[in-house]
Amino acid sequence: MKRNKNKEKPLIYAIPISIELAGIFIILVGIAVELSTGAELGNSIITLGSTIVALGSLLWAKILRGVRERHGRNRNKGAG
Repeated sequence: MKRNKNKEKPLIYAIPISIELAGIFIILVGIAVELSTGAELGNSIITLGSTIVALGSLLWAKILRGVRERHGRNRNKGAG
């Protein structure tokens, strides 16, 4: 029976994905607030959600880069 050596991979990838999903949910709440009330608070909530999505994307890029470097799979290996 083979053991899965990369058990930490799904958990590592789940963190930035869940942060991005939380940001998307916050953006949707901001859109709902903006449409229902027309208040400026909706724009602030949308901006907050966009910032959270950007944070999740940044983490995704850093984690993916670290995993690739650790396993020796770098796209730009032969470039230069």
